[in-house]
Amino acid sequence: MTGLRLGLVLGGIVLGLAVGFVLPDRWLFDGVTAESAPSGAGTQYACPMFCVVEKTLPPDGKCSVCGMELAAISSAPTIDRHERAMIGLEPARIRALPLVREVRLFGEVDYDDTRIVAVSARADGWLERVDARATWTDVNEGDPLFALYSPALFEAQQEFLSLRNADATLRDSAVERLRLLGLDRREIDAIADAGAPQRTLTYRAPRAGTIVRRRAVEGAAVKQGQEIYAIADLDRVWLQMEAFESDLPLLRPGVEVRITADVHRADEPVERTGRIAFVDPVVDPRARTVRVRVEMDNPRTDGRYALLPGQRVVGVARLPLGADEPDGEPVPTLAIPRDAILRTGERTIVYVLHGMTDEGAPDYAIDADALPDTLGYELVEVALGPLARRADAETREDYYPLVRVVPPPPGEGNDLRLRRLRAGHVIARHGALLLDSQAQLAGRPSLRFPTGRDGAPADPHANH
Repeated sequence: MTGLRLGLVLGGIVLGLAVGFVLPDRWLFDGVTAESAPSGAGTQYACPMFCVVEKTLPPDGKCSVCGMELAAISSAPTIDRHERAMIGLEPARIRALPLVREVRLFGEVDYDDTRIVAVSARADGWLERVDARATWTDVNEGDPLFALYSPALFEAQQEFLSLRNADATLRDSAVERLRLLGLDRREIDAIADAGAPQRTLTYRAPRAGTIVRRRAVEGAAVKQGQEIYAIADLDRVWLQMEAFESDLPLLRPGVEVRITADVHRADEPVERTGRIAFVDPVVDPRARTVRVRVEMDNPRTDGRYALLPGQRVVGVARLPLGADEPDGEPVPTLAIPRDAILRTGERTIVYVLHGMTDEGAPDYAIDADALPDTLGYELVEVALGPLARRADAETREDYYPLVRVVPPPPGEGNDLRLRRLRAGHVIARHGALLLDSQAQLAGRPSLRFPTGRDGAPADPHANH
C-alpha cells in the first residue's frame, strides 16, 4: 500500500507540472495568506488538491480537508486572445441544417422469393432426356429442360384419344387431366393431330432466369411433386441485413439504403441503392439485432450479375430527420457539431461564447470570424437528437440536432443563465474541455458539478 500511495503522489506531481506548462499564467494557482489575500468580487480560493473552493479566505488560509494552503483564483468566466490561442479554442456558429441519420447495416445477398419458381414432375416417371445440364445456366421462357416418361401420362393420352368423339363432358374431363399432368393447349392439339400418344413429355422453363438448383440426372426415377429445377430471376435481389436493436425506431419501409460490395471482378466495389421493404418484428435475443430486408435492382454488367446470392454486403440507411415520408426532404433544424459536445452520460453541455457590453452584460451577437479580445463563456445544458450528417453537402462531419435547452437547477445566479439557443449563437467547438476545467476550478457550474463547488464536498476524499 505504501508503494501504491507513493506512486499516486509522484503521478500527481508530474500531472501538476504538465498542467502548469500548458495552462495560461492567469489560470495557475498563486498561494496566498490571510494578510496578503487580494480582495474583489472576482476572486475565490481553491485547494490545489481540488478539495474545496471558498468564496472567502479562512483565517489560517488553509484547506479544511487536507490542510494545504488555498490559492487565489479568478471566478470571472472570461478568456483573452492569448489564452484562446494557448488552449486552441475554435468557435462555431449554430446553424439550421438539413440532417440525415446514417445507420450501418450488415448482411448478405439473397434471392427474391417472388422471382423464384420450382419446376416439378407432375407424375411418377423417369427422366429420359435432360436438356439443361448445368446449374447457373441462363434459360429463356419456353426453353426445354427435360423429357419425362410417365405411365400415368401415357395412359391419360390414350384416354384422351379414345374420347375425342365422345360426349363433350367426358372429352373436357380428359383434356383437363392432361393439363394437370403439365401439357399445355399446344401440346394437346399436337397429340390430337398425331392420333397417337407421345412417349415422353417435354418440360419447359416457365420463366426466364438462372437455374439455381438442379436435381436432373438422365435416367433417374422421379416422384410426383419432386423438385427437379429451381429458376430465379436475379435482375432483382433481396438483401437480408442486420441492424442493431437501438436503431430499430429509426428504420421503416421506404428508407433508402446505399450498399457497397466487393465483386468477382478486379475493379471498383459495386455501389447500389435500394429501399427497406420489411423490418422483422422479432429481435434476436443473443445478438440484439433485428433483420431488415432491402430490395434492390441487380442489372448485369459485362454480361454478369454484380450481386450474387450469399455475397456479403455493407449498407448505410439514410433517414432524413424531420421528414414526413422516408424519401422526403429533411427539415432544417438547429445543429451542433459533435466535437462541441461534452457528456457525462447523464448530462450534455456546450459552452456558448459571448462578448461583453459596456455595462458588463453578455453580448451574444458576436462574429465567429472576428471574436472580441475578451471573450466570455457560459455553460448551457442541452438535450440532443440522434447523431446525424448534413444532407446538403458531401461531408463527413457529424452533428447533433438540438431538441431543447435543459433549464439550470435552482441556485444563485442561475435565473440569469441562457435558456434558449438560436441560430447565430457562437459555441466553443474545440477547447471546451479546458473551459469546463477552469469553470470547475473556479467553483462555477461545470459538466461534473451542475451547481458549482462552493465549500467542502460531501466526501472529503472524493477528488483525491
